Amino acid sequence: MNKKSLVLSSACWSALTGTVSASEPPRQNFECDTPAGHYSYWNRTVSGAPIDIEGTLTVNELGKDKKWSPVALVALRGGPEGKTQFGIRLSALAKITESYFLRIVKPGGEEALGLGLVPSTNDAIPFAIHLDGAGQLRVSFAGFEASTAVGDFKPTRIEFSCSTGDFEFKDFVIREAD
Repeated sequence: MNKKSLVLSSACWSALTGTVSASEPPRQNFECDTPAGHYSYWNRTVSGAPIDIEGTLTVNELGKDKKWSPVALVALRGGPEGKTQFGIRLSALAKITESYFLRIVKPGGEEALGLGLVPSTNDAIPFAIHLDGAGQLRVSFAGFEASTAVGDFKPTRIEFSCSTGDFEFKDFVIREAD
């Protein structure tokens, strides 16, 4: 192989590997298994909007606690001290074992997503969150869809969390604008 061929091969290889690595971010899993009355989380920083998150949530087991309900949450956090959050939340009550409650999370409270109730299942529940650059948050969870305006909210991190149960966030991917 002559020197010109080697340089050309290196340039082609660099272009090829750059294309492959930039095409799709890695898919990840987070097993969030907590005893009753405790919580756990996984987070990472993000560079703002637009951002897309998609994956599945599986409820393996619900715990029982006098003060804490079983909950799983996917939230974009930002604002002062990261206290502002937008996202989706699944919660359950020990006395109502046949349903999960789905909510869209936003500052000042939560809104029911679709009907707000879905039959309880151990099957993977698909979810997606999209925050565009114009300040519109769209979510889908278990086939329900909702949207809300978030204004000039700029997320600084994404957080997956749970409490009082065994939940799995599976095969999720986080896509950010370049």
